[in-house]
Amino acid sequence: MKLHHIILIYFCTSVIVESSKDHDVMIEPIDYGSVSYFTTGVKKSIICRGVNKNQKVEWVDPSGKVVPRQGTKRVYGQEHFVPSLKSRVPALVLTLSRTTVSDTGIWTCRSGNVHREVSICVIDPAEFVSTSTEITADRGRSITLSCQAKGDPEPRIVWYRNGDVITDQTNPTKYKIMRKFSHEGFEGLLTIVALNSQDSGVYTCGSIQENPILPECALNKNLNVTLHVNYPPFFEVENETALVPGMENKSVDLVCSANGYPAPKYRWFKDIGNMLSEYPKDDTQNDDKSVLTITATEFTFGQRYICRASNMYGTVEKTFEIYKMGPPEKPSDVIIENAAEDNLGIKITWNDLVKFPIDEINIQYKECAEGDELKGSEFDFRDAETMTINDVISDKVPQSFDSVVSAVLKDLRQEAAYCIRVRASNEVGVSPWSEVAVASTTKSESLEDHKSEPIVSIQSNTFFYGIFFGCGIGIVAVAYMFAIRLV
Repeated sequence: MKLHHIILIYFCTSVIVESSKDHDVMIEPIDYGSVSYFTTGVKKSIICRGVNKNQKVEWVDPSGKVVPRQGTKRVYGQEHFVPSLKSRVPALVLTLSRTTVSDTGIWTCRSGNVHREVSICVIDPAEFVSTSTEITADRGRSITLSCQAKGDPEPRIVWYRNGDVITDQTNPTKYKIMRKFSHEGFEGLLTIVALNSQDSGVYTCGSIQENPILPECALNKNLNVTLHVNYPPFFEVENETALVPGMENKSVDLVCSANGYPAPKYRWFKDIGNMLSEYPKDDTQNDDKSVLTITATEFTFGQRYICRASNMYGTVEKTFEIYKMGPPEKPSDVIIENAAEDNLGIKITWNDLVKFPIDEINIQYKECAEGDELKGSEFDFRDAETMTINDVISDKVPQSFDSVVSAVLKDLRQEAAYCIRVRASNEVGVSPWSEVAVASTTKSESLEDHKSEPIVSIQSNTFFYGIFFGCGIGIVAVAYMFAIRLV
């Protein structure tokens, strides 16, 4: 074959390949907008461009049938031409004059032996019907929450609580899941047995629409249902007088908050011997809690105040007593939790009852010799570093607790002994300093501390076996050469 023939064949092949690339079957991208599906009942058109002007273009529906070119059909193809650089290329417009869920699936555009596929998703979005979004029931009773959604594909109902799916296995003694068919479709039922106050809250009904032909064609919608459980008021800490510290001639807030539904109403009383003197309601705030503000004086210290919380299901009372606030008690002990190269972890404890709020803790520390016996005087700690911890314990006093406050002293010197003392303070005053605690930081670990004898031993054995094996090979080689000479 001559050179010019080869060039001609190469040129013709290149033209054909390039022509094929330029005129492949092309389908314009589907634009669903802000969602991922077409809604039923709308009109949509999709253009497919053919290979060349001599090749017929046709659309094939998901069932394998060729789409007719008749404008009277609900789904039809309409031919038109798309301009190109050299000529007009045929194109076929797929028109869905009124979309239905049955249009969901894989559609194919083909031109000769070339074809391209596109997925179409059509959904009739679910709407929640005959579903109450707020339900009230009495404690101890059982209640059935109902949720119904209507749409195409047929919605599947799922119940959630705090983001978790509720099933028959979630808590069989508490929840029961059922499904019922009505004239409007399937209804999802959630029965909650033996209601208590913890059952109050938001339950979510989820509608899940899935198309078996095209799994990615799906839609989830949620509806919240709020359940209120009626129950009488109660205080989380019952039958216990609330002791409230107060500073003389300053106001003290007595805060009363009870659980209950409907929300309790509050009334305040002053205990005078065997009589109760009620405070005007204007002096308190009645919403989710009630606050009675008292000016602490010598006459109010030791005085008892009663908060009464009521709703239609019951009444409960709580007693408050104001006592004179003083400075914090001296810390019982300073415990060294752990020691490192440059820091010490400590815990500060009070073994006795903590009667007053603690607003601040001061920790003083300084280097000292192991044998030093510092008495904790101001002179001993005149050049000490100070660390401060704020907002330690400002409410829920009095109380008894151990090891309640932790701290870490940082940037210390290695292998050094430190003397430590602690005190607490509040608005009224400062506690005495704790007894002095002594602790030492540790030594820094170096590579010399990690010599590995077993590795050395293994290396020595390996070296020995290597020499032994080499010598054995040498002896065998010499014996073999000697044998050859004898032969």
